[in-house]
Amino acid sequence: MTDHKKYIEERGHEVSPNFYTAEHRPLRSVPSPPRSIFWPVVLIGAGALLLLQNLGLFSAAGWSVLWRLWPLALIALGIDVMIGRRSLGGAIASTVLILLLLGFVLTVALFAGNVPWLVEQLRPAQLEYETVSYGLSGLESADVFIDWTGAPGHLSALDNDEALIEADVGYRGELQFTVTEHQDRANVVLASHLQGLPYSYLHFKDVETSWNVKLSPYVALDLRLDGGTGAGNFDLFELDITGLDVDVDSGDIQLTLPAHSSFTGKIDGGSGALTLILPEDVGLRIELDGGDGMFRTDIAHWVLLSGNPEDGVWETENYDSAGERIVLKIDQEAGDIRVR
Repeated sequence: MTDHKKYIEERGHEVSPNFYTAEHRPLRSVPSPPRSIFWPVVLIGAGALLLLQNLGLFSAAGWSVLWRLWPLALIALGIDVMIGRRSLGGAIASTVLILLLLGFVLTVALFAGNVPWLVEQLRPAQLEYETVSYGLSGLESADVFIDWTGAPGHLSALDNDEALIEADVGYRGELQFTVTEHQDRANVVLASHLQGLPYSYLHFKDVETSWNVKLSPYVALDLRLDGGTGAGNFDLFELDITGLDVDVDSGDIQLTLPAHSSFTGKIDGGSGALTLILPEDVGLRIELDGGDGMFRTDIAHWVLLSGNPEDGVWETENYDSAGERIVLKIDQEAGDIRVR
C-alpha cells in the first residue's frame, strides 16, 4: 500500500477503485497520426532533378515544364492534408497518389524536348520592336483601346493631320494592331499577347523599351487605356476626348486631362499611384470611391460636396462656370491619387 493510500484510509475515507489507475491499469495510448510524406517527396524529387541536371540528363526545357506545372504541388499538398494524415490506409493512398503525380511531372519534364507542341510553348518570347500607323482618311471619330505592357508607356497628340495613330512599341510575343472602319468612325486595338511561359518575358532589359503612342487631335476619341506594370505618362492635353476609361495596374500613371473637351470618364485605381494634371480654366468633378490609398490635391479652390475627403464628391470652385467640364468616377484601391 502506498503512502498516499494509507494516509487516506487512516482518516476513515474510502479509496476509489480508480484512484490508482496509473498503477493498476495500463493507460490506453492514443495513436499518433501518420507523418506527412509531402516534404520528403519534394526533397527527394528536387534532389533527383539536380542530380540529373549535373549528369547532363535534364535540360532547361525541363525546368520550364516544372514552372508551368507547379500548381500540381498544391494538389499534392491538398491530398496529403485531406487523406494522408487521417489513418494508415489514408497515408498509403496519399503516398501512391503523390508518387503518381511526381512520376507524371518527371516524365513530362524529362521528355519535354521531344514533344514539338510543348517545345513551341516553352520557346522564350524575343524582344521585338515595331512601328505601326494608320492614316486619317477622312475619319471623324474613333474608339481606341490600348493595352499597355510592362514597358513604360507614353501617349500624346500627333503634330500632323495625316494619321489617326502612330506608335513605336517594344514587345514580346505577338503584337495586335487592328483598325476597322464603319463609315466615318474607326475602331483601333493596340495590344500584345505573350506566347509561352510567363517567366520568359521577365527581363531587366524590358525597362529600356517603351510604348510611344500618338493619336490625332483632329478626331473625336473614346479612349480605353488598360495600364500595365510599367509607368505611364498619358498626355491628353491637345486631344479631343469624348469618353475615357483608364485601368491603373501596378505602374504609376500621370494623366494630363484635355484642355478642350467635356466628358464623363471612369478610372479604376490599382496599386499604382495616379497623378491627374488639370488644365487651367477646366472644371473638374471627382466622384471618389475610396480605398486604402490617399487622395490629395494641390489645387487651392476645391469644394467637398458630399462624403469625406477620402470617399466623397469633390468639385473645383469654377466647375459650374467653366466652359469645359470633366467628371471622373474613380474607384480607388491601394494607389494614391493626387490632383495638381
